[in-house]
Amino acid sequence: MAENAGRGIAEVAVEALSDPALKVRYEMAGAALSQPADSSPLSSSTIVILAGNNKSSIRALVAGRHLRNKGYDILVCLVGIERERDLLEELRRQVQLYRSFGGKILKKNDLFEQLRKATPAGTAGTVAGGPGTGRISVSLIIDALLGLTMSFEELRIGDQATVYELMEWANRNEAFVLSIDVPSGIDPGTGKVAIIDGSHLFVKPRYVVAVGAPKRGLVEAVTPPDEDDPLARVSGGAAQDEEWRLFIVDMGLGHAVWRKAGTKVRKGIDFDGKWVLEMKYRGLEAGSDDY
Repeated sequence: MAENAGRGIAEVAVEALSDPALKVRYEMAGAALSQPADSSPLSSSTIVILAGNNKSSIRALVAGRHLRNKGYDILVCLVGIERERDLLEELRRQVQLYRSFGGKILKKNDLFEQLRKATPAGTAGTVAGGPGTGRISVSLIIDALLGLTMSFEELRIGDQATVYELMEWANRNEAFVLSIDVPSGIDPGTGKVAIIDGSHLFVKPRYVVAVGAPKRGLVEAVTPPDEDDPLARVSGGAAQDEEWRLFIVDMGLGHAVWRKAGTKVRKGIDFDGKWVLEMKYRGLEAGSDDY
């Protein structure tokens, strides 16, 4: 199932790289830096995968392998790779498989150093690898830092600092973000935004890929908050001020799984021979059981 999920995620990643808004964003950045608009073409861009010790990262690594085999430049940063024996068994297997195809798994500091080395000499401006660094053409960031079962508070203290820095970096970066299942920092069960270091913080995606079925937290995040509930306006509806594009990957799940999913959909989705479909939230209409 990891291979199916990874292939679907890779398919959405390729579509994300052709997003016209991405080209506009880089043209604007090039103008701000007084550089030619084509000085950092998307064809030579880099995809960064931010991973942790969770099942979402297993799928992210599979996607990275597929993308790398298609010729894309991939950088994988895995939080906790220095304690490889503590990783999930399947994640360790995917790490070994990714390495066997020539890929490298980086720590946070190694990632930032790699970005600095790849930055053209004399380039100045926006942050790519940390404070005071130059700019590199990272066009897409795949977010799988926390996954579905691990909250920020449950991480080791050292890993909390690393994840916090990577989340901040992803949000500062000009690249679009593709989150797997639920953006890191949003509770997969409730859709509420995490409070980290005294403020609300979550990775802000352009794309979200639900694997198998949309998780309840994702549904809650895209559902407009109740205007009569002040707490809901503060902690719910995280996607209301963002433009998220939602996709779902076919995993061959039966009706029983759909009944347990986060939505009111009971019969599942007709993929019509496709592996990936785009979703749109349309609210709960009168007399309807569907979102």
